[in-house]
Amino acid sequence: SDVCSSDLEASQIIERMLPAYVELNRLWAKGSGEAHAYVNANFSQEERWTGPSSPASLALRSILKTSGADAAQQAMNALHSKIAPLARMIESAPAETIAGLRAKTVAAMWECMPGCPEHEGFDFEDAPPTFEMLFRACIRQTGLSKLAAEIESRLGGRS
Repeated sequence: SDVCSSDLEASQIIERMLPAYVELNRLWAKGSGEAHAYVNANFSQEERWTGPSSPASLALRSILKTSGADAAQQAMNALHSKIAPLARMIESAPAETIAGLRAKTVAAMWECMPGCPEHEGFDFEDAPPTFEMLFRACIRQTGLSKLAAEIESRLGGRS
């Protein structure tokens, strides 16, 4: 069930969903990368920006569909709609125990998922360097090292 009564339950649900989300993200990134590489190699920049019915746009949409990127994106959207409210719940709850810190760390892992095919691993692009340092310390202290390593391994081979 996706109904939960606490931030700890919410984090457990997210923990169970994260591997599936990461795999979908990997499939989406691979297919999206292939589609954009094909279009970039076979169409000029001007041809790529001529509208939704241009040959470049049609080729892009076709490859996104046949590569599985579209299906992966739809499945990611469905998981996102389940995970995002749980992460918001965790973010608003206090972290007064190690279990509470673990819940916050799981929510942070979700928030650091890469948003574009070029990123590999957790995405800290918009965060100060101290955030990644604290993030990784929390992962170690809360027993999430194995999950984080699995996620980064999958995200590292995305393109």
